[in-house]
Amino acid sequence: MPAVRKLPDNEVLQRLVNQGFKYGQIGAMYSVGEQAVYRQMQRANKTRPRADRKSFIPWKVATQHNRCKVINNLRALAAKEAGETLEVGEARRLELWLQQLREADVVVCYDRNQPPTPGNPKGGFYYSKRRPSDDPGSIVRPPVAEGAENPRATV
Repeated sequence: MPAVRKLPDNEVLQRLVNQGFKYGQIGAMYSVGEQAVYRQMQRANKTRPRADRKSFIPWKVATQHNRCKVINNLRALAAKEAGETLEVGEARRLELWLQQLREADVVVCYDRNQPPTPGNPKGGFYYSKRRPSDDPGSIVRPPVAEGAENPRATV
């Protein structure tokens, strides 16, 4: 006997997504998980491409740094650049943070051995004055190649 279909057809799911419902919310409506909704949308080629976070988070980040304010802002920026809609509070926090980076003329850097600071109690991430060699359109400084000098001008 085939499994009972809990989710509606793809057009109904697409309409709910267009109305602003998240996959988890849709899943709750039909007593299924978020992944079930995502998989059905993916099979129907109705999912958006995921944000390419590599250009915003080019480092291999240690587990203890994976939930700090800086990386959350970088993830939000990647999602925004990919065309995803951010929640109002998240969008406001992101814009304020980006404005602060521009005003201070700094880029985000990462070193898993960077000690904690008052603004970053878990360490790892730090801000450095923008250099002429930094990409003018980027807010991050990519990792330095192994063995290369990595001067830290922490702000």
